[in-house]
Amino acid sequence: MATPEFILRLREKIGHDLLWLIGVTACVEDAEGRVLLGRRADTGEWALVYGINEPGEEPADTVIREVLEETGVDVVPVALASVKAGRRMTVYANGDQT
Repeated sequence: MATPEFILRLREKIGHDLLWLIGVTACVEDAEGRVLLGRRADTGEWALVYGINEPGEEPADTVIREVLEETGVDVVPVALASVKAGRRMTVYANGDQT
């Protein structure tokens, strides 16, 4: 997935400094208990659908948007499973760190 426009604009101002971003991971189950996975564009591995909130976007809305964008599946969030904060950092191939 391409880097969101708002992050590109931030990068123009702050360079490669670390960004604190809100992210979501969706655990989507069907009626038979099967879990929806998407294939990562960067590694080809299967993973739960995830993404970062757009500015001002509620986390549940982010889940709905990301699952639809990545898989074409419409979902209705029903529960919040966990809230965590951490210092994990991702370094992208172009050198950006978030």
